[in-house]
Amino acid sequence: MVKWAQNFEEPVLLDTWEIIWVRNVKFTQAQNLREKFYKMFYRWHLDPQKMSRMYPDLQPKCWRCGCLDATYYHIWWLCKNIKVFWIKIWWNIQRIFRRRIKFTPQLFLLGIVSDCDSKEIILMLNLITAARLLVGQCWKKESLPTLQEWFFKVSYLAEMAKISAFLKDQLQEKYLLVWKRWIDFIQYKLDIKKYYLVFE
Repeated sequence: MVKWAQNFEEPVLLDTWEIIWVRNVKFTQAQNLREKFYKMFYRWHLDPQKMSRMYPDLQPKCWRCGCLDATYYHIWWLCKNIKVFWIKIWWNIQRIFRRRIKFTPQLFLLGIVSDCDSKEIILMLNLITAARLLVGQCWKKESLPTLQEWFFKVSYLAEMAKISAFLKDQLQEKYLLVWKRWIDFIQYKLDIKKYYLVFE
């Protein structure tokens, strides 16, 4: 918790940590998503700086931008290359919610969500978790996830949520109320694509 607060360069209240811990674990039934949250919260991934302490012959160099002394925070947020990915995700999230959302590491790395209602929070957490999953899959690689991969990952999470809600006979309250903005967004993108295909 202290390291995250140091990275954010502002204190994170204990109440906020408690909310993050409870909400970010309970927003999904999927154990693999919960596991990813734990890994992020506890800084599980080995960054170049940690690796260089374990293996002195290795340089603590960012594998994406080549920056020396690449910390955990650098790999996930400060790296100029990963920042491009986060900006694309942020831009699309704003389109999904149809309003301005603050571009902060607190939101994208730990899911500290403010000014959203409970249904929006669940969707927001799914959107940023999908992005973090993709970044984790590109660990130790120069390549970055694409926006298309993110769309597929979120669509997969939406489908899993739909199946889970259907099995519990809660399709309306557990799925549609949470995922409506995503469904509308995807439908809009499909309509635009069809429109351009007609005039090609």
